[in-house]
Amino acid sequence: MMGNSAPRQRSVLRDAVLAILLLLTTRVQASDPVFTGRAEPPDQLLSLWYSRPAGEWIEAVPVGNGRLGGMVYGGVTTERIALNEDTLWSGGPKDCDNPQALKTLPEIRRLIFEGKYAEAHQLGKKMMGPYTQTYLPMGDLVLTFDIPRSSGPTEIRDYRRMLDFDHGVVGVRYTIDDLVYTREVFVSPPDQILAVRLTASRPATLGFTAKLGSRLHFRTQAKDNVLGLRGKAPAHVDPNYYNSPNPIVYAPTDDGEGMSFELEPGGVYPNLFGSHPPFQMDGNFAFPAGVAEMLLQSHASDGEIHLLPALPKAWPTGSVKGLRARGGFEVDLAWKDGTLSSATIHSQLGREATVRYGEKTVPLATETGGRYDLDGQLRIPEKR
Repeated sequence: MMGNSAPRQRSVLRDAVLAILLLLTTRVQASDPVFTGRAEPPDQLLSLWYSRPAGEWIEAVPVGNGRLGGMVYGGVTTERIALNEDTLWSGGPKDCDNPQALKTLPEIRRLIFEGKYAEAHQLGKKMMGPYTQTYLPMGDLVLTFDIPRSSGPTEIRDYRRMLDFDHGVVGVRYTIDDLVYTREVFVSPPDQILAVRLTASRPATLGFTAKLGSRLHFRTQAKDNVLGLRGKAPAHVDPNYYNSPNPIVYAPTDDGEGMSFELEPGGVYPNLFGSHPPFQMDGNFAFPAGVAEMLLQSHASDGEIHLLPALPKAWPTGSVKGLRARGGFEVDLAWKDGTLSSATIHSQLGREATVRYGEKTVPLATETGGRYDLDGQLRIPEKR
């Protein structure tokens, strides 16, 4: 009896463990959402649309403005937006000039003229510079949604994920029970932000948790209802075609080689410098230059000074002083309700110019040190 009971006990325990595992597996599978129905095609003819969320990066759909970009997965319980920014690379500034390039060029030209294209192609490899580091992913924005609970699998009806090419917007729409959820993601060129708009068909039924992360070294901080991420890029990353035992190298300290970056809602200081550290040369100089170009443009070839060539609708009334124009001019401007009200031009070199506002132009003969006041109609000024 004792000899036969032990195998039976082991068999019972084995069957019990197997039953528990099967039960756990069944419960995990039951919690996965089930997609039913079929959404109507979008009204936008120029669009891509799908009936399921993306399973991997290559299946996600992109949004971007040329600098800031995101890949939107369109998940139901969890949305992931993979973020990138065009200046985030590994490494740092280096001299990448190839001193052999100029010496090689005459021989390559000779080979081409002789029809020896294969030899010219091989020799052209000597003109290439060194490897210039790797473009890096910045981070991930993950939204985990509070969806209605049910005893069985969550039924997702009429799911649709689409990319609207005309407006540059990714849209997600689906129904759970009697609730219709929508999601819109886009990147604004003028505001330089990625925006996510979430809606539900009934009040007080939309909730989520937001999380930021990155494949690079990073830390996050939540303060005053703002979630931010600061990170550090590697000092060196080998390309994927190198067979290197240690392809990614970080500097030993945070102030060592490798870009520092920050991912959080930013802004602009009164001096038009960006509010996110460290000092960003391209952003801090390019943004004020872009603002100045919207208010004043000048061309040395014809001496034209163009006033308010691209005034944004968001700035209906305002003024600016001290804008520099080519030819030695300094310009003060004021406008109201989107229309020029006055302009003052200071001539430092006494050159001639043509002042333009809209379709109207007036010639301006100046003297060194002269000041010339114009109204919104560009009346012929008198020297003060």
